[in-house]
Amino acid sequence: MAKPTAEPLLDLDTLIKRPFIVIDGKRFDTFSPDELSVIQNHRFIRWGERIRELHQQSGKKAEDELDALVDTAARAVLVEIDDETFSKLSGKQRLAITEVFTARLLRSAMDVAGAMHRAAGTTPQMEQALGHPMGAIGASSSLGLPGSTHAARASFWRKLRLWWFGA
Repeated sequence: MAKPTAEPLLDLDTLIKRPFIVIDGKRFDTFSPDELSVIQNHRFIRWGERIRELHQQSGKKAEDELDALVDTAARAVLVEIDDETFSKLSGKQRLAITEVFTARLLRSAMDVAGAMHRAAGTTPQMEQALGHPMGAIGASSSLGLPGSTHAARASFWRKLRLWWFGA
């Protein structure tokens, strides 16, 4: 019989704590990753992928799309912001808002990944040493195949790392 653990696998709060940013001395709440719907979370990931792609392109069309997408993402991060204040923000400041929020999304995703490892009784170091995920859903013989859950999960993490760290 397994011994009960002293720590929970996953610690969830239903009370949303909204972080905030300050612009010209005024507080603006940002959404918490925990209050996003699955669709909203997916939308931020897609926006991030597209932003990364546009950073690698040149030309007026790519620059215009990048500016518009960063504006959209920065506005989506903020709970409420008036048009006058938002228009004062530079493109770099809008990108910073988006990147800070993305870091919070990544942190949330990493917490879930850690819970998955604890639930499976594995550690990332064990998986790295063995060269494959232990306790992954799906047969280990399907690793890397397009239909396997490991391939989908690995693809997600690879995209997130590429977007966030650029490598």
